[in-house]
Amino acid sequence: MKQALKVVIFGFFLFQVSQGFGQEKIETNQVIVRVFESIGSAPSEMVISYGEDKFEVVELENFKSKHREKNLGRLSIVIERLRNEGFSLISSTSTSVVAQGYGGYISLVSTYIFAKD
Repeated sequence: MKQALKVVIFGFFLFQVSQGFGQEKIETNQVIVRVFESIGSAPSEMVISYGEDKFEVVELENFKSKHREKNLGRLSIVIERLRNEGFSLISSTSTSVVAQGYGGYISLVSTYIFAKD
């Protein structure tokens, strides 16, 4: 019974993730996804911008953790959702940043730009 409950809860979580964490569809022709994966104490997150003052933030695991595949899975869900809404990837870039804040850290920053088909 406990196992079945865990499966139901996990399935509900996946459904919510695939639906954009309850976000309503926003009419825009461009979406920018920026992923910050930190190695150190700075937070790791994915910020999805739908235009001025319209965004969502998805918390990610620290890049140093044993659960990096979760970050890739969350990015994959966002990309699939955008594709289903008619967006295509038109540009991507990645870089690393070394900063002194948060006690010094390295952050991998990836940016994906999507445009409406």
